[in-house]
Amino acid sequence: MQQDLNEVPESARIKSTGDLGRFVRAWRKARGITLETVSGLSNVSTRFLSEFERGKDTAEIGKILKVLNVLGLDVTVGKRESRINQGHREARI
Repeated sequence: MQQDLNEVPESARIKSTGDLGRFVRAWRKARGITLETVSGLSNVSTRFLSEFERGKDTAEIGKILKVLNVLGLDVTVGKRESRINQGHREARI
């Protein structure tokens, strides 16, 4: 069953693999796109996609990026407050 596109936000704050998986599943389903279609276009297995959408912590980032690309989604990283930003020594890279 296809969700209404108005029910799925255009973007979301992602704090966990579960957040990302739920967002991607809602995005995909709202557009009537099957796991099989995404699998074929991104060259990843439907099993991987299913596990990713359920929030599997060990999902490979390269495969996730392929899936996001196929679905027309981008990843944006921004600064937020963290223990490092709150006066602890910063790690050197």
